[in-house]
Amino acid sequence: MRAALAHFALAQPRVDDAEKTSRSSPAGAMRNSGFSLVLLTFVWNLSPGIVRAEDAIDLEALAAQMPLCPARLPDDAPEEAQELLSTLSMDLLNPPSLNGSDILVETDVVMSQEQWQAIHKPLVKGAPRKAIPWGFSRWPASQSTGLPTAPYKIESSVRNPGMIRTGMNVWESHTCVRFVEASDTNEPYISVIEGNGCYSYVGRTGARGQTLSIGRAVIIEHELGHALGLFHEQNRGDRDGFVQVVAENVMAGVENNFKKENTANYGEEYDFSSIMHYSSTAFSKNGGSTIVTLDPAMQVYLGQSDDLSFRDIAIVNHMYGCSDLWSSSCASTPPTCENGGYLGPNCACKCPPGTSGSTCADITGSYYPTPVCGGNITKATTIKTPNHPYKFPKGTSCVWWIRAPDQCQYPVVTVNDFSLFGRAANNHCAWDRLEVRTDSLYSGDEYCGTDLAPGRKLTSGQDLILYFHGAFSSKPGFSFSVEFEMTCRQCSISEMSTAIHWKSPNYPSVYPPDLQCSVNVQKTAPALTFLLYRNVRLNRCIDNFVVNGPYGRTFRVCGRRRGSTRLIGTEHSASFSSGPTMGRSGWYLVFYTRSSPCHGVVDLSSSSSGHLKSRRHPRLHPKFSQCEWWLRAPAGQKIQLTFEYLVLAARKYQPDMTWYHDYYYQRHCDRGFVLLSMEGDASYPPSSANTQKLCGYRKAGYQVTSVASEMNLLFYGARYRSRGMKVRYDLL
Repeated sequence: MRAALAHFALAQPRVDDAEKTSRSSPAGAMRNSGFSLVLLTFVWNLSPGIVRAEDAIDLEALAAQMPLCPARLPDDAPEEAQELLSTLSMDLLNPPSLNGSDILVETDVVMSQEQWQAIHKPLVKGAPRKAIPWGFSRWPASQSTGLPTAPYKIESSVRNPGMIRTGMNVWESHTCVRFVEASDTNEPYISVIEGNGCYSYVGRTGARGQTLSIGRAVIIEHELGHALGLFHEQNRGDRDGFVQVVAENVMAGVENNFKKENTANYGEEYDFSSIMHYSSTAFSKNGGSTIVTLDPAMQVYLGQSDDLSFRDIAIVNHMYGCSDLWSSSCASTPPTCENGGYLGPNCACKCPPGTSGSTCADITGSYYPTPVCGGNITKATTIKTPNHPYKFPKGTSCVWWIRAPDQCQYPVVTVNDFSLFGRAANNHCAWDRLEVRTDSLYSGDEYCGTDLAPGRKLTSGQDLILYFHGAFSSKPGFSFSVEFEMTCRQCSISEMSTAIHWKSPNYPSVYPPDLQCSVNVQKTAPALTFLLYRNVRLNRCIDNFVVNGPYGRTFRVCGRRRGSTRLIGTEHSASFSSGPTMGRSGWYLVFYTRSSPCHGVVDLSSSSSGHLKSRRHPRLHPKFSQCEWWLRAPAGQKIQLTFEYLVLAARKYQPDMTWYHDYYYQRHCDRGFVLLSMEGDASYPPSSANTQKLCGYRKAGYQVTSVASEMNLLFYGARYRSRGMKVRYDLL
């Protein structure tokens, strides 16, 4: 059976590749050339070769008129315009069909009738697969070297033969497969041409001169991967556990592009970063994503690789039995590699990223590299593209997953600045692209150019996902402010980085009767906290607030109120309830925080011991002085506090006055106290056995120990002045 598979490559640049000085493809070379969006040189004296202002190249205007599928530039287009081609995905670069009678599938793969039927038979034993399953389609071993060998011939149409050989060297340096120039053209070999598009047969077809064509933006390692027997990653039989195909965004007539295939994967896990993976918007009819990851954070890796991934290399080594060949030359019994590792040519395990050790048994991190931007957002912040307001690196990909902290809140994203490369002739964002997902985790609207004006707000339910890919580095990108607003039982809550604004319904209009609502104030680090009464006007004391603080402390607010209150501690809540009559103009309260040298998080992983002191110790602390520290130890370790001094009263302690000690110092805490949570709970619940309240006095040397790796301490000096406290902390 003669296989006839023609493939067009899909690839997008990776951020880390922007600094590489050499690539094995024209695409890589053009990406590294650093051509500007607009070549504009002002000179006083013009000389040959200097571009004048009136000769400036407007690439955005050129891109908006450039035909696609296949993409082509005018014959007189300047050299810097070639970058428009090198940063396009291959489904836009290649023609929709090739000459011939075979079946065209995936728009970039041509199959014979026999191969179509063979590859779409039921999967053998249900095994999910990636590589070609037919042994006769693999390149055989050379009789002279014993290594699998693919003969090739670079035809005269190829303008840069060195690029082809460089790509072959990449595969040879990581596998046992060898590419050798064909000495006998009567035997099967790969005929490398520079044709109209980029494609390759998959595996060995048996033909004398099976074609591998390179175009002007080919990733040669990708095409050679097909020639060795690799299909696209997203067509694996197990792909539904990792990605979802968004059928409503796929162009009509090309649905077979996303059909799962009967190929083999040799036990290798699905690889989002594979050089064989489609991009997110491949064959999109409307610019929306056609392939989305079930975990939105993984979206940044799809179709972004110009380099072989570890699993690309591993599957070819498995397919051609490279580890068996290498193990036969080992002087002793080779190790058994774990966690996806395989035996290399030096008789040692080759370990995947995120593993280490002689057998790859140690898990040290993730298989995938950390993105340069993005992440989970649950608090008010500002998000920007890298280097903003300057140009972001080419190939930048980011996913921000903005999630409301509870069911009552929703995210609000405000546009501060937005400038990306403009749309293509098909009105899609073919180069720079921001996808905003509001109603679904898997689909949304795309934006580029200047689509989003400053001040525009983007909102959703509890989740809002921003997926950005910038293939063309010529614009400053964007800056967005993220805030969270909440309508909880009709009360409005707006959370900002240092304040929470709480308003009654319809403020400043009257609030409805029988109203109940609440607000929680929680922070990631201790700080001085204040309650500002911007306006409070309630129905006398029939309607009121109850403000709750640490250790069950509460106070009530009713009637009219202005001014502010300094709260004790960092974690608070407030609840409001009204009677059966219509309310008045309601309230506008602000809980805001302020940093203090007497507040902070103590990380014991960097400092295993130290001291904490009240303000001005050993002198008298100011009235109503507060300090709060959250001590955090490494997992599995505990914290011990030793009080070297603690006196919270104006009078001097007298040891012989036992009744005074018992009654005055311990029962009356109005002269100050210290709260301790041995489990790191900032609410210091009085009902917990792991909460202590210390008043008045403790002898030097008094010790307490945490029950876990966290402990909180809150000092409050009340209206009386004393020397306060000094306490030592140690890591146990």
